[in-house]
Amino acid sequence: MKNSIILTILVVFLVGLLLWEIWPDRVETAHLVFEKNQSSQLLSINCQELEYLLDKQWEIKYPKSIMKNETKKITVVLLDTSPLNSFVGVEEFECDMAIEVFLDISGTAIEPGSRIIEPYYLRSPLRFEWEIQAIGEDVSGIIWMYMVEYNNGGQLSRYPLFAYPVELRINTFMGFSPRVLRIILFSLVIISSGIYLLLKPDR
Repeated sequence: MKNSIILTILVVFLVGLLLWEIWPDRVETAHLVFEKNQSSQLLSINCQELEYLLDKQWEIKYPKSIMKNETKKITVVLLDTSPLNSFVGVEEFECDMAIEVFLDISGTAIEPGSRIIEPYYLRSPLRFEWEIQAIGEDVSGIIWMYMVEYNNGGQLSRYPLFAYPVELRINTFMGFSPRVLRIILFSLVIISSGIYLLLKPDR
């Protein structure tokens, strides 16, 4: 009876550690809509594609917390919230423009690089994705988004769309990251179980 109780406790503990390891990360989600009254310079551009772009919604997803030297994802996605009949009669390549997203986040290593520029076309989806690794004690900063216009002379004009602040909490417990702590606890349970089985008297 005593052995079965101890075995049950060990199984429950191991299952708890497994659930702790595979439990999905808590993710912060933000939806951004451009405030047209904040940029008369941007609205002065004669481009119908830009008008539809400014009416759409952006979605930003980033983890609420991260461990030291752990890698997680940040995504910025243009949501297609416009009705299909809004595009009738609109030329697809009226403007030569792109969207630039810049992760200005301290305490991180960023792949494939902190700045990504993607061309924008009507009806085309836009998705920006990074893998960030926490290498410092403070992981915070701003996600900058710009509309980039290519002029006839080959010059670029950059217009700000959004500046969204982000902050990721560094997870530690008594100086250990949660993942290291889980490995230590799992190892202790396995070692204790092995010692118990070896020393248990045969009956």
